[in-house]
Parts: sequence; C-alpha cells; structure tokens
Amino acid sequence: MAKRDPLAKRKDENQAQYKMRMALAGIVNAEDKDKNKPNVYAEQHGEYREQFVTNVDDGTVARASLNRGGTPLCRWKAQNKLSETQLAAIGYCLRLWEQSSHSAPVTASYGERMPGGGSEEHRNGAEIDARRTLHRIQDYIPGPYWSVFEAVVRFDQPAGVAGTDLANSSRNAKHTAYLTVCFVADVICMKERI
Repeated sequence: MAKRDPLAKRKDENQAQYKMRMALAGIVNAEDKDKNKPNVYAEQHGEYREQFVTNVDDGTVARASLNRGGTPLCRWKAQNKLSETQLAAIGYCLRLWEQSSHSAPVTASYGERMPGGGSEEHRNGAEIDARRTLHRIQDYIPGPYWSVFEAVVRFDQPAGVAGTDLANSSRNAKHTAYLTVCFVADVICMKERI
C-alpha cells in the first residue's frame, strides 16, 4: 500500500484551507509569497512584519505583510519627533476620548443585582467629566486645528489627508498636520498643566 503524500491537497479541504495548512507548516509557494509582499519603496518606508490575517466576510486566513508603523502618530513617536510633554497631552486626550465614548446600556435594569455594586454611577460620572473636559479643551483650540488634531490622533487618518484642510498644497499637508498636532498638544499641555 502506497503512502499518501502529506503535502498533497486533501479531498475534504478547499484551496484556502490547503494554503493555510501549507503556510502553517512553513511551506509556501514562491508565487504566494511574493503576492502579499510590499514593493521595494514601501519596504524602505515602513515596519513590515509577516502575519496571518483573517477575512471577516468568509473567514479565510492568509499570510500578509502588515505595516506596523502605519499611523502618523506611530511614525512620529518612532522618529522621536514628539516631546514627552506632547506625548503626555496626546495620551491625556486619548484617555478622555475613551472615557467619553462609553455608551449607556440599551436595556433598563429594574433592580437586578449587578456585580461591582454602584460602578454604573461611577462610570456615568467619569463619562460626563471626560466629555466636559473635552468640550473645555475644544473651546480654547480653534476649530480647524482641533479637527486636524482629532483626525490624526483619534481616528489615525493619514497626515497628508488630515493636513489638507490647513495646507495650501498637498505637498505641505503632511508637514502641516505634524505641526498642528505638535501645536495643539503643546497648548493642551500648557492649559491643562500636564
């Protein structure tokens, strides 16, 4: 009786499952390996790492090169372009956004015992305080500067896209976004005494 080749595709698996099994075993076709690889220019300007990613729609898994230095904020941190006080102000705003984004429960609680006791009132109070602080900060930062700061820091929008609101050309948009984030972080640090 002939032995079955362990690297051959099984009858009970589809093409994606076969590729996943081969990738986990460390066996990848040369064409599959090059398909998900960034070009030479992109490799020079990013921190690419091989990683498995899952397609949300059909659940297939594939190996891909992901840029781990993708957000402008991550790149500026890695290049030491932001001071410690600017990073503290950015972290402060990120915590405020996280605290203020907790939404109220959808269903009502009619006296049910919940673990943690009165934590809901505490959470609601912290949420209100965070929103109040964010509104106070927005009052002393002019609107266009705040929108660029929020787009880059909170929503990870590319600096070239976020900076177009303030720059007179697309060439200056990245630098304008960087300067705006630094300026707003410095003002927040000064006003909030961080």
